[in-house]
Amino acid sequence: MSRLLLAVSVGFVGSLIALVPASGAGPAADPAVTISANCGVYQFCFTPATITITDGETVTWSNQSGTEHIVSRCDPASCDGNGPGTGTGTDSGFTTGDVPTGGTFSHTFHGPGTYPYLCSIHGYAVMHGEVVVQAPTPPSTAPTSTAPTSTGVTVPSSTTAQSGATTSPATVAPAQLARTGRATNRALAVGVGALVLGLAAATQRRRARP
Repeated sequence: MSRLLLAVSVGFVGSLIALVPASGAGPAADPAVTISANCGVYQFCFTPATITITDGETVTWSNQSGTEHIVSRCDPASCDGNGPGTGTGTDSGFTTGDVPTGGTFSHTFHGPGTYPYLCSIHGYAVMHGEVVVQAPTPPSTAPTSTAPTSTGVTVPSSTTAQSGATTSPATVAPAQLARTGRATNRALAVGVGALVLGLAAATQRRRARP
């Protein structure tokens, strides 16, 4: 009997701990563009050619082509007549960035819009790409409704004699315990497991007595 109680307690504790949410994953990696070689008709290319990010994110170019490249934002002299022009993005800090062989170049974009760019060494026709920066999603402003509770306290309405205005009954919600999250769940699992283990040990001691 004691062995059965011990096995049940161990399984019960393991089940409770499994229900506790795991810790969140680490931060996502920066959006990345790879500079590759042997890209079909032309030897070099940016992959992906177009990348979409949210305002404030950082794009990192990684050079895996075996030769140096320079990431340059399009200007009238280099891109007009060849593609989307200079783009609509307002981040004036995105101009040029040297990407040595095996190295990287990163830029954090501030300003929604489009940012067409090229490799100024190899030209727009051979190597070009575009970063599309979207504005962050605004927080929801939908009104929230409060459901009545069975233990709420209702304050009687009052009437002002002079103005005739009536104050609607106000419901005071009862205090609620703060959510303690994963720590409380784990503590509960350990406590219940310890209780079951104690009962198993007590039963075993009683059976061991003459």
